[in-house]
Amino acid sequence: MKNLLFFLKRYGNKSFDELPFNENDALLLSQISYLYFEKVVKDNSRGYNLKKVMIDDNAIDLCYGAMNFKNNMRLVKLFKNTTRYDNIIFSDLVSNFDVINKQQFFAMTFWIADILFLSFRGTDLSMVGWREDFNMWFSEETPCQIDAVKYTEMIYNKYNRKMILAGHSKGGNLAFYAALYSSPKAIDKVIKVLSFDGPGLKDKEPFQSEEYKRIEDRCVTYSSASSIVAILLYHVDDVIFLKSRSFSILQHSAYNWYIKDANSLARRKNNKLLSRFLDRALTRYLAISTDKERKRFVDVLFKVAEDNPEASLLDIKHHPFRYLKNVLRRKKLLTYSQNELLKLEFKKLRVCFKDVYDQRRIAKKKRKAKKMLLSKTNKWAILCRSFLMLIAIHFLICYI
Repeated sequence: MKNLLFFLKRYGNKSFDELPFNENDALLLSQISYLYFEKVVKDNSRGYNLKKVMIDDNAIDLCYGAMNFKNNMRLVKLFKNTTRYDNIIFSDLVSNFDVINKQQFFAMTFWIADILFLSFRGTDLSMVGWREDFNMWFSEETPCQIDAVKYTEMIYNKYNRKMILAGHSKGGNLAFYAALYSSPKAIDKVIKVLSFDGPGLKDKEPFQSEEYKRIEDRCVTYSSASSIVAILLYHVDDVIFLKSRSFSILQHSAYNWYIKDANSLARRKNNKLLSRFLDRALTRYLAISTDKERKRFVDVLFKVAEDNPEASLLDIKHHPFRYLKNVLRRKKLLTYSQNELLKLEFKKLRVCFKDVYDQRRIAKKKRKAKKMLLSKTNKWAILCRSFLMLIAIHFLICYI
C-alpha cells in the first residue's frame, strides 16, 4: 500500500534539496510525535538528532503504549535505512499528564533548515486523554489547548523563527487552537497550520472572529473519506478529503491514508455518505443541548466507562470480558437521576439521527419525483418535436 511507510521506503534517501519538504513529511512528523520520546531522552529542553534516537534499541520504549504499535515499530526500523532526515534535530519536549485535571499533552519541535515544525501529539491510549477529548464538547478551553498556546509562545520567544504548527487527531485541534489564540507577534511567524483529521471547536463564533480571519489563509485541514473525528464539533468548511483504506473510524489512522506521489497525499472530491450523515446529526445535537447538559452526560458516561483514572485502552484490550463485567457493575451503581440523564441524552442523540435520516429520505423522494417529472416532460418534448418534424417533412414532400 502507498502510505507513509511506502513514502519512507521510496523517498527516504532523497534530500530536501532534491525533494522539498511537503505534506507527506508533515504527516510523518505528526505521526512521529506519538512516539514516547520522553521515555528515551534525559533532557527534554536540549536538541537531539532524530535518526540517532529512532534506533532499534529504543524501538520498544518509543512505541509501546502508543497507538498503532506495529506500524510505529515498522516506522522506527525503516528510519535507519533513510538519509532524508539525517540532519533533523528535535528539541523542547513538553509533556503534561494530569489525572486530576484530565490533561494529556505532548509537543515537540523539529528543526528543518531555518523552519521550526511544532508537532502536537494526538490522543494516546490513556482514559485521561479520551476524557479530555470529550471535555471539548462543553469546555470553553481544555488544559491541553491552554498548554498548546503556551508552547507556541515559548518557542516563538525562545527562537523567533518561522514556524509550522501541525498535529494529527487532537494534535490538529491543538495546532489550530494555538494559531487562533497565540499573540499576533507569534502568529506572524507561523507560515502554515496543518490539522490532520483533527476535531473542530465547540462553538461557531471563533470561525467568524478577527483572529480566525488573520490565519484563515494559512490553515489546511485534512480529513479521511469516512471521517468521524474531523467532523466532530464545528469545523472549517474548506476540508481536503483524502483517499484511505479500511472503513469508518479505522480510517482515522494516518497509516491508512494513501499518498499520491512524492509531494502530496491522494485526494478525493468529498467525504462519504456516512460521514456527512454523522456530521449533520452531531451538529444538530450540539445545537439542541447546552454545555451543562453535555458536561453532566460526559461525567456519568465516564463514571461507567473508567475502571480507574489511570486506566488505558490497553487494559480493555488485554482483559475485555473483565472490563465489560466492571462496566455493567458500575452501571448498576448509578443513581436514579444519573440513569435518567443517560436515557435523556441518548434519546436526544437518537432523535437527532432520526431527524437527519428523515430529512435525507424526504430529499431523496423529492429528487426522485423531480427526476420522473423531468423524464415525462422530456418524453412529451420528444413527441412534440417528432410530430412537428413529420408535419414539416409532409409539407416539403407535398407542396415543394
